[in-house]
Amino acid sequence: MSTSSPSNADLRACLAAVDAAISEHMIRLQKLEDYRQSVLRELGSIVYPVLSLPNEITSEIFLQCLPDIPGPNLNSKTFPRAPLGVCKAWRALALSTPRLWMHLGLDLRSASVRWKWRELIEIWFSRAAPHLSTLSIRAKSWKHGDAGSEMIRPILQRYAPRLRIIQLEVTAQHCATIVDVQSFPVLEQLALTVVEDGRLPGPAQLFRDAPRLTQLRLNVGDWNSPSSFDLPYQQLTKITIGELILEELAVVLENAPLLRELDCTPSHLGVSTYPTHHTLHTLTLRGGTGGVYKFLRFPALQNLTIYRPQYQCIPEEEFHHFRSHFHHSLQRFSYHGFRSPYKCPIDFVWLRWMPNLTEITLTNIDSVERKPTNYSALVFRFIIFLNRGIHTTALPNLQSLDMEDHRFGIRPAALANILSTRSRAERRLAPLRSFRLICAPTRDGFEVLRGLVDQGMQIHVGPDRETNVV
Repeated sequence: MSTSSPSNADLRACLAAVDAAISEHMIRLQKLEDYRQSVLRELGSIVYPVLSLPNEITSEIFLQCLPDIPGPNLNSKTFPRAPLGVCKAWRALALSTPRLWMHLGLDLRSASVRWKWRELIEIWFSRAAPHLSTLSIRAKSWKHGDAGSEMIRPILQRYAPRLRIIQLEVTAQHCATIVDVQSFPVLEQLALTVVEDGRLPGPAQLFRDAPRLTQLRLNVGDWNSPSSFDLPYQQLTKITIGELILEELAVVLENAPLLRELDCTPSHLGVSTYPTHHTLHTLTLRGGTGGVYKFLRFPALQNLTIYRPQYQCIPEEEFHHFRSHFHHSLQRFSYHGFRSPYKCPIDFVWLRWMPNLTEITLTNIDSVERKPTNYSALVFRFIIFLNRGIHTTALPNLQSLDMEDHRFGIRPAALANILSTRSRAERRLAPLRSFRLICAPTRDGFEVLRGLVDQGMQIHVGPDRETNVV
């Protein structure tokens, strides 16, 4: 049975219905568009404080987020890569801030880094241009695979003209592969750490062509010594070195006539060697074996910091002999790790023989370890010495005193009396201008010190360096 086709009237009616539906949807679409615009206007009126900052301030915030101690930094969740995934504005700003990319840390023990190290370095250094850069490399142990030997040398060769700071944590064999890398025209600081056992066959000539190199940090491990590395000691002004015997220290000092700052851990093996330097003004001794101090000769020393080795004491007679070579030049003295007087008798009389001291920092080892003890407090003994020394002009030039002793054993009123006496320039004594005491728990009654603060003395008393109860 055949069906008849729709009539002209039916088609017109259907078209009218479709047009009506389109009009209805168009009206609804227009209402939605109007609502969308109103939402956009409201959204635009909301100000995000962080996005309203000038680019210069945001860039500075990014720079402040960089770690103080550079290390491997290819992780997308750490700076400087972290801002790249936040928003387009931050990504563009981060990529246009060359100082954010000045340090590149490569951990060649990572397989993902070894696969694409050339691409990573090219991208990184292009972002840092034209600023000088810092390069930090950690290489995998040689005996666990030849990781790094084919990468360290070409990296240094290609980017040597741009490197201001180099930090290498490599094996002795890695050092042997880069001995002939030449010309580091802007290199200023070098840190070299040998992480695996392995002795170099002879002195390795490294970084000899680095005319601006002045600072060296060297840790050669147990199998090598500083003499295993032929470095440009003659131009260095600051050296940080690990444990070494006095004979090695004497050689380093002899080869570094311009040296001004030295940080080391000396040890004594029975040979009477006298390390000497006539222009060294800053010395940090990190412990060291007994008997080393009496051999050291630094007549121009101005700043001395000692970190006492655990469970050892420097005999007073030995230290007296040590200080006899610089007592008139020393201005700042720090001793971290005084033992309790019961365990290691300490008398501060020897400080009288350093009349030019202007700053003293003393830390009790039991304070650092937070050990409960009934021994006499370091602060108490020193304050009493300072009080008694008024009549004998002990430490006449002392202006700053910084102490840490969590077994504080002196009444605030007595402390205020002593500080008040030393705050006035009389009896040939310079006025004490700064006093810091870290102690816990902090006693009540330190309000008596506020009068000295009003008079201009800087005073900090508290359980840490942020909390001040005065």
